[in-house]
Amino acid sequence: MVADIDEERIGVISRDNKPVDLTYTSIRAFSSAHLEYLRNAKAFGSFSVSIVINDRLWGLVACQNSTPKYIPNQVRLQAELLTRLARLTYVNFKSNERLQFQNHFNEIAMRLKENLLVEDSLQNSIHNNIHEIQDLTDADGIALVAHENIFTHGNTPEIEEIFRIKKWAKENEITTLFCSNSFLIDYEKCLI
Repeated sequence: MVADIDEERIGVISRDNKPVDLTYTSIRAFSSAHLEYLRNAKAFGSFSVSIVINDRLWGLVACQNSTPKYIPNQVRLQAELLTRLARLTYVNFKSNERLQFQNHFNEIAMRLKENLLVEDSLQNSIHNNIHEIQDLTDADGIALVAHENIFTHGNTPEIEEIFRIKKWAKENEITTLFCSNSFLIDYEKCLI
């Protein structure tokens, strides 16, 4: 908390003039860059609570005031408690979401394995279950290439383009899982 960005700073010194580690205290020394940021934002009072998930800074609840403002300790503690409660609620929600996905994934994978044992060929199994395979990825479309056979479902490129992508993957020696958040950009770079 900075009650007033223009108030005089008070240094913290130890009895034996060694540096004082304030890492786990609510007393913090603000950098000149942070104070400049507050001035540029026309904020003269500031209070924040960090949100830490899995030992990493995940976010921040930041409050700023256009005039100097002191926030009593009890109010700061309540804000910290509410932030921790919100963090726990979020973490529990994400854990539950992950568990539900894992259960759904295992259920579909088991059905696909069972179907593979019943079908007379891999191609028939893929053809009959491609929509479930697509559901696992939550994708708009899926294209599976098995030798020269292509199985598609949903929104996919044209067959000729899928063969070009297969050729691109082979030429770029992509033999394991390839993952991209910008596949079109990555793919087009290689075509130029």
